[in-house]
Amino acid sequence: MKHICELHNILGQYFNWNKSRLTVLTNLLLGLFIVKTVNLSELATVLYSKAKIDSNFKRIQRFFNWLTFLNDYQEVITDLVIIILDLKNKKNDLALDRTDWKFGKKHINILTLGVNFKGISIPLAWISLGRAGNSKTLDRLSVLKRVMDKIHINSFTADREFIGSEWFDF
Repeated sequence: MKHICELHNILGQYFNWNKSRLTVLTNLLLGLFIVKTVNLSELATVLYSKAKIDSNFKRIQRFFNWLTFLNDYQEVITDLVIIILDLKNKKNDLALDRTDWKFGKKHINILTLGVNFKGISIPLAWISLGRAGNSKTLDRLSVLKRVMDKIHINSFTADREFIGSEWFDF
């Protein structure tokens, strides 16, 4: 319980949210470590609440619905990762990658900028390209600029698909 209160207080210093939203976020973060999945049904089973699992699930849904109405929920997530991993005071190694797959007839193509942390890349910023094929320079600059002023960049790694004189000049 002590860790829950500590995390809740730390998050409260960075996010000007009401207590119930901070509680949901705190419980979700801790729940991720317990269930080791982002499946909301699974997370609802471990929320620290005396409520029924179905009530927890609805609470999580309401939280994410509220979060998507923020001007830029992605910025909230980026800031949260920076806080939790204490990236502000470190020299960070970033990696840019793109993933592309089909879900039925829908083409999913996401460009992601991550920070290398203990051997894995944790997403900091991303963009759905909304089309098949490679990213454009403007797409790459968009995800990079979201992070540049927030952390110190030590190195930057990307696949050979990310080429172009305009991109390299930046």
